[in-house]
Amino acid sequence: MALTGNLSDFFLGDIMMLLHNLKKTGILKLEAAGEDFSGETGEIRFKDGKVINSLTSRGLIGREAIFHFFEYKEAHFTFEDVMPPEEVNIKETIEALVMEGARLITEWSEISSVIKTLSLIVDLSSTPPENVTEIKLSKPEWSVLRMIDGKKTIKNIAEEMKMADFEVSKIIYGLIVSGLVEKKGGSGEKITQAGIELVAKAKPEFYLQEEAVYVDAKLLKEWETKYNVKAVDKVSLRLPDGNEVIIKVKPKDRLGDSILIPEEILTELSLKEKDKVIVEPLR
Repeated sequence: MALTGNLSDFFLGDIMMLLHNLKKTGILKLEAAGEDFSGETGEIRFKDGKVINSLTSRGLIGREAIFHFFEYKEAHFTFEDVMPPEEVNIKETIEALVMEGARLITEWSEISSVIKTLSLIVDLSSTPPENVTEIKLSKPEWSVLRMIDGKKTIKNIAEEMKMADFEVSKIIYGLIVSGLVEKKGGSGEKITQAGIELVAKAKPEFYLQEEAVYVDAKLLKEWETKYNVKAVDKVSLRLPDGNEVIIKVKPKDRLGDSILIPEEILTELSLKEKDKVIVEPLR
C-alpha cells in the first residue's frame, strides 16, 4: 500500500485510523520539518491495524512518542508494508491515542499564546508572586523548575529530561502564569512579543474588588474574532521596565486606546497614568 504525504495536509489521527480500519501491518515513518522539530524522525509500528510500538530519534518511546508526533505541524510521512519488530510498548487502543492527541492539540493552542516557540529561554522570576505564603508543585513541576537556569531553551530542557516538548511546555506555561518563571529571548533579553500599545489610566476604587484590568469592549471583540475564540479573559501586560505580567481582563465601553487599571494594581506595577503598556491577549 503506497501511502505518503505531509502532516501539513493531513491530520495524524486520520492517518492512524485509516491504517487501523484497513488492518495494516507495517511502519509509518515520519520526518519532521519546521523551526522547532526540523530533522527529527520517528516511527509508528502497526500490526493487523493495531499500534504496537513507537519511537523518535530523540529517545521518546511508546505513547510519549505518539503524542510528540501530534505536535508536528509539518512532517513528511511514508507507510511501508514491512513486518515490524515484535516489541510492544503501547497498549492503548488507537481510538484512545487519537482522542488524547486531539486534546493535546487543543491544549497546545492555549499554551502557544504564551510559548510561541520551543526556542524560548525561561528563567526564575526576578519578582516572585506577592501574597503567596506557600507554593505547592507536583514532582514533575519541581523537576522542570530545577532545570530552569536562564540559559536553556524549552527544547533543551525537554531533551535533557527525555520528556515530550508538550509536557514540558505545559508545565512551564503554568509556572509563567503563576509568576514563578519569566520569559526571556534567545539572547538573554526579555522577549518582545506582538501586542497593542495602550495608555494607562487609573480606576479609583475604595477597595480592590477583583484583580483585573479593563480594555475597550470593541478591542476584545476584535481579538475574539481574529483568534477565533469565545472569550479573551486574560492578557499579558508588558510594562515600561520590561517586566511582563498576566492578569484578568474585562470589557468597558468607549475606552479607546486606554487601559483602565485599578489604582492599587497601578501602584503594585509601579505604573502611573499615561504610561504606555503593551497588551497582548492570551488565547
